[in-house]
Amino acid sequence: MIAFLNILSWIFFVIFAFIAFLVLGMGGRLQFVLILAIALILLPPFRYFVKNLAGVEIRWWAFVLVGVILWGGVMLSFILNPAKSIYKSEKYKSQLLKIYDEKLAQWPVPYESRYIDTKYGKIHVITSGPQDGYPVFLINASGLSGWSWIHNVELLNTKYRTFAIDNVGEGGKNEMIAPGMIPKNGREIADFYSEISDTLGIEKSHVIGASIGGFIATNYALHSPEKVDKLVLLGSMGYGTTLRTIIAMTLAQGFPLKPIQEATFRWAFGNDETVNQSFGEWFRVYMKGLIPTPIVPTTFNPEELRNVQVSTLAYFGTKDGVIGDVKDAEKLALNIPNVQIEIVESGHVIGAELPELVNPAILEFFESKIAEK
Repeated sequence: MIAFLNILSWIFFVIFAFIAFLVLGMGGRLQFVLILAIALILLPPFRYFVKNLAGVEIRWWAFVLVGVILWGGVMLSFILNPAKSIYKSEKYKSQLLKIYDEKLAQWPVPYESRYIDTKYGKIHVITSGPQDGYPVFLINASGLSGWSWIHNVELLNTKYRTFAIDNVGEGGKNEMIAPGMIPKNGREIADFYSEISDTLGIEKSHVIGASIGGFIATNYALHSPEKVDKLVLLGSMGYGTTLRTIIAMTLAQGFPLKPIQEATFRWAFGNDETVNQSFGEWFRVYMKGLIPTPIVPTTFNPEELRNVQVSTLAYFGTKDGVIGDVKDAEKLALNIPNVQIEIVESGHVIGAELPELVNPAILEFFESKIAEK
């Protein structure tokens, strides 16, 4: 029995030590000390050392009590000293916004940068295209920002007026009220984008979503179909495994070591040189200097997707490590009643990797009708 408890203690020691260093990598120094102390209490040699040092028998429940008190300290530290920013320091914020401005300078057409007041804070929107063009919302991939549509807007803006909206809770030009203050479910997501639409004076729009942006866009179409004309999904989250992605991104931010960052980038974005040049510098600063509080994706169930009322064009990449098995994603997306699915040889950021294929196809989709099933 004692041997079993010792093995169990070692297992929990490893778990808590891992959590401690993960929290340290995210900037929680005090929490690191407290959690590491819990890990040490769980370590059998440490307990024996304390007993010998004290010279008296210390019962097991005393160590448990100290551990509980320390864990209470961890929770209290989060409550009394909540994060005021998703940036670990002003240095990282300045670095990221500098890259944002440099990327935005590459926007291929004239644009306007503005802020929308919402219940979550001021949301940054990049607007371009003809004033009388039909509106198109652009919702970017997680870990990127509104400027990431530089590969797509030029052709779209020949006919349409685009609105690239920085994702709530993520790095970019948004001025959030507080970290973690974000839409928590599909209904709240739809209400949030409806609020932005109403503030912009837009009754209805096409919506293009990449990665997490596709998950957001699907929820927008699902819960506010009167606001969405047509829907385009590019490597959309919600149609494949989501837990693996959440774990991978958390580890990359908690352990911001170069090999881990590079592996995460290649897994998430692939090996395409254009994608690497466009997003590599931004992503590496993002992983090192931020603790974002993004909208968390979940996998849609078939019944939910059967209720999507808008015409949908969905792209999935055969080399997309984030989404996973493209056939599974296709099978799930086929539950959308009025959907056209394209499987392409691409990584996760399809719009940037294959703009010469995707951009004209989106224009054609917007101008045509899909025969209902």
